[in-house]
Amino acid sequence: MKTEISALELHYLMDELQGLVSAKLEQVYQIEKAELILQLHAPGIGKRIMRIVLGKLMYLASNKGEVPEKPSGFCLYLRKKLKNARLRQLTQLGFERIVEFLFETKEARFRLVVELFSKGNVVLCNEQGIILSALENQEWKDRSIRPKEPYKYPEKEFNFLTITKEGLAALLNKSDKENLVKTMAMDLGLGGVYAEELCLMAGVDKGLKSNQLSDKEVEAVFDAITRLRAKEISPVMYKDSEGKVKDIVPFGLNFYRPFQATAAADFNTALDTVLTTKTESRALEQTEKAAKTKIGKIDEMISQQRMRIEGLEKSEVENQRKGEFIYENYPLVQKAIDELNEMRKTRSWKDIRQKFKGHKIIKDVDEKNGEVTLEL
Repeated sequence: MKTEISALELHYLMDELQGLVSAKLEQVYQIEKAELILQLHAPGIGKRIMRIVLGKLMYLASNKGEVPEKPSGFCLYLRKKLKNARLRQLTQLGFERIVEFLFETKEARFRLVVELFSKGNVVLCNEQGIILSALENQEWKDRSIRPKEPYKYPEKEFNFLTITKEGLAALLNKSDKENLVKTMAMDLGLGGVYAEELCLMAGVDKGLKSNQLSDKEVEAVFDAITRLRAKEISPVMYKDSEGKVKDIVPFGLNFYRPFQATAAADFNTALDTVLTTKTESRALEQTEKAAKTKIGKIDEMISQQRMRIEGLEKSEVENQRKGEFIYENYPLVQKAIDELNEMRKTRSWKDIRQKFKGHKIIKDVDEKNGEVTLEL
């Protein structure tokens, strides 16, 4: 099942999302720390819900689902700065899994940067790219995400969309990855699936060391890159033999040939059909689980109350019988009490204990606590 979007998929998705330019940002929601919802209103289109799962993916969803009643501090800050702003530009930064929203208000312009790699982040900058606030401040050796710092993203040395044959040769020669497919996946930023597809298109063994390819093989790989870059968007949903969605891609792949292919109207709709349904199912499961847990706790409370009532009823019967038994033997009890009271006037507890050894109903005298045990 699809859980994240690759840089190449994001490239195609950006083309489909250009219809959002000039849309007004009506509201911002933060579902959890790792999920952001931008509610937009596009001229001539209407309301659109942008779902962003940090470090994973983004797409236009058919609904926003359940939103928290109390927004987070970061969410409130975004609302303060961006509510009712117009979206002027929507771009992918380089060939990275990073999207920049350029918003314009009456007072200023803001750059909202969404990072879809690693654990992800959301960074709000001014028009000049100086960070105003971030969902999470982060620090690396070569970049810093914190207020007042300029925003810099980790751009790869080689860009799949612009790399030349000479650049490819340089990349293959200097790569320290163990084979061609990993070089294409990581150094060129294609990700696993599209790196596999590229090797299939090139007809080159994916397990070869990158720096050991012949000139002819380098030529074949570059030709495959050229053809892959020229692919027209024609979204496909692949399912396994059980009908479960394996992946959603912007065009057909040889890599997925063993799976059942279903054409989709557009890439975003395909993502929404699967991912939003999955999100709703997960939310329903969580609601049902919470309800079952609550019902379970109530059932346990009822069970405990019933046991307590049964215990009280049993205790009531026993105490009633004890009281009746004492009443039946009242003369003996009263006589023993009178004897004790009389002896306490002149004798110690030690003497009283000795005196009542072998008594008919007085079975024990506790000298320390001054207690007498009767047995009827």
